[in-house]
Amino acid sequence: MTNWLKRFQERQRELAQGVDADLVKTNRRRFRRGLFLLAFGCLLGFVGPKMHLSLVLRAAAAVVFGMSCLVGLFMLQWAARELAFLNSPDSEKPLSILNNDDQYRNTDVPLPEAQKAELARRLSTLDQDRSQVVTWEQLRDELARRRP
Repeated sequence: MTNWLKRFQERQRELAQGVDADLVKTNRRRFRRGLFLLAFGCLLGFVGPKMHLSLVLRAAAAVVFGMSCLVGLFMLQWAARELAFLNSPDSEKPLSILNNDDQYRNTDVPLPEAQKAELARRLSTLDQDRSQVVTWEQLRDELARRRP
């Protein structure tokens, strides 16, 4: 627990020194926009029914009210999760996949005999296939000729 606390305090010092300042600034802006949208939606929800509007305008106001509240709540939740991520300390050790990447390199995967035979056949006909190459221009002209 004390190790986590030390890492958390170190992360707070880094944030105070300006590390990830652009992310913090963007997240604050996201929080303010979400709060504004939520407040605007609530205000519209309270004031809208009291105004004498036609049925179409009342429906439009209800849609704007609902969408504003939903987007505001979404942005506030996003900002809260981003803040939790920014304040969380780095893990003690790197991800295990970073430590074990050597086990995935230089591995000889045994091939079945059928695949070995197919590779050998393709390699033997490689030079013949190269002589039958068609350029993109030739292919385009052929397709244009076939098209009605």
